[in-house]
Amino acid sequence: MSGVGYPGEPVIAIQANNSFPVPSSHRIRNLERQIQDLRTDKRELESQTRLLQAKNVELEAVYREYEKALGTANAMTVKAEVLELEIRQIFDTSPDAMWIVDKRHRVKRINDAMLKLMATTADEAIGRRCYEVMPVSLCSGPGCPLVKFREGAARVEADTELCHPDGRTIPFILTASPFFGLDGDLIGVVGSFKDITERKEAEAALQDANRELSRIATIDGLTQIANRGHFDACLEQEWRRLQREGQPLALILSDIDFFKRYNDYYGHQLGDDCLWTVAQAIEANVRRPADLAARYGGEEFAVILPNTPLDGGVHVAEGIRRAVSGLQINHSRSAVAAHVTMSIGVSAVVPGRGGSAERLLQAADTALYHAKSEGRNCVRSRPLTLTPSS
Repeated sequence: MSGVGYPGEPVIAIQANNSFPVPSSHRIRNLERQIQDLRTDKRELESQTRLLQAKNVELEAVYREYEKALGTANAMTVKAEVLELEIRQIFDTSPDAMWIVDKRHRVKRINDAMLKLMATTADEAIGRRCYEVMPVSLCSGPGCPLVKFREGAARVEADTELCHPDGRTIPFILTASPFFGLDGDLIGVVGSFKDITERKEAEAALQDANRELSRIATIDGLTQIANRGHFDACLEQEWRRLQREGQPLALILSDIDFFKRYNDYYGHQLGDDCLWTVAQAIEANVRRPADLAARYGGEEFAVILPNTPLDGGVHVAEGIRRAVSGLQINHSRSAVAAHVTMSIGVSAVVPGRGGSAERLLQAADTALYHAKSEGRNCVRSRPLTLTPSS
């Protein structure tokens, strides 16, 4: 083909009627919309990508916090396990009996000392109610530690007793503390039982010693009946009591006849033996709990007879005189008989205004003087008469 062109190259002929097709306006608008939608989708994807990146940063921070919290939790778990081990060792090796009881009274933990005390096993005790395992007096009333803790008590300490399976009664001091949960609510009780048998025995021994000291303080060492100090206190006490009640009070004063001669002749040892024997005879004739026989001084004896009129006092005095005479204690230096005898004076009064225990003593002493002056080895009486002006 010849014509315009480079030599040796083919020439393409373009005809005027074979030009490129022109898109329609409708198709152009569709393409524009598609392009716009793609742009919108791209912006949304870019926005979501940024959100995801931000979330990823947050998740990474949360994960780091989680790892930190997990590490702390693991450390706390280890620490709690160590603490639990220490508590268990302290609890289990305590020489005092201990247990933990929940708020439903069920035993949750119990140590070896408690098991030994109760002669039971952990399997038999754990899960049972505390008052079934160890019934004590506190369980049946308001003294129960759980009851007290619900009422606001911070600590409970009380003496109690346990009936051991072998029949022994063992005294204990119970020390209980409330056991709270993490939320601060009461969930149980920690109880410790300390055997106080030795303390109780010591207390009993001390009480016995105190009673003995009190007895010694009121007893005449030689005759083993009441001494003068105890007699004086009792006489004043009975005077006041019977004055309130309006009842009579009788008083006996007695004296061993010619005792100085007896003592000089037979010696002080036999004299002491004589005083002791006479004192026992007097006390044997004073039978009521409120009556009191006492050594008044030397060879003199006195008897307080509450709620007793004069004739009753004379009756008791005569019984004492006969009892002493009946002892037949040799007394070769007596001017009355060949044996020991007594002279006795009796007085009585209804205590009231104008009178006193001292005046009653004086009246009885006057009666004793008459018994001695009228031959000895006899009983004489003298009533005490009170007048408002006396």
